[in-house]
Amino acid sequence: MVEDDGEIPNEGEEEKVHIEVCVRKDNRIRVGDQRCDDAERGYVWYFIPAEKRVPALGKRAGKGSLREPSGEILRAAKKGGRGDDISIVEIEDRVMVCVRKETRTRVSDRTCNGRKRDFRWYYIRIDRHVPAVGEKAEAGSFHVPYGDAYNAPQKGGIGTKVAIEYENYEDSNTDDGSDDTATDTGRVTTGCGSSCHQCTGVCNGSSFNGRRKGGRR
Repeated sequence: MVEDDGEIPNEGEEEKVHIEVCVRKDNRIRVGDQRCDDAERGYVWYFIPAEKRVPALGKRAGKGSLREPSGEILRAAKKGGRGDDISIVEIEDRVMVCVRKETRTRVSDRTCNGRKRDFRWYYIRIDRHVPAVGEKAEAGSFHVPYGDAYNAPQKGGIGTKVAIEYENYEDSNTDDGSDDTATDTGRVTTGCGSSCHQCTGVCNGSSFNGRRKGGRR
């Protein structure tokens, strides 16, 4: 087990901006972010204060923590470095699909609403392809996004064309004629992203886990 050499601000201290990088859990060598996005075994997110040096891919990360901090979290360019020039701001809006965790094969949204352990929500950038039910989801993340999260019909397609907000999604029919409406009132299912705590289509302005929007995922 790698020692955690970072510091998390105490309650009441000013929150810092952190850079997140994906590392091998056993040695903290930085790897591509997708391994952590896909929750591959042996890889974890590592959080480095923005004022510290961020390693390039293949280099060992230090001066950070395995514990996720509060405050703004950004991602870093592959070359690493120090300062504002290393951060990456990506498209935050996502389309969420329910997948089998081990294979990332898309299944009906109802499966994730039922909180079955082997299935999880997977968030795909809104400008990318959304798989149909039965297809494998790619290049997304199991992490809840900072931006808006939309549902999608079972047939899939390009995210910008198929993204459905909650108020439309609850009245839409799936390809088999059944209503595949989200029913879980404790998660994000609408175009409010992490600011929405219930499936009502109404946001209250608070953020998920107390975090502010950043350039992550």
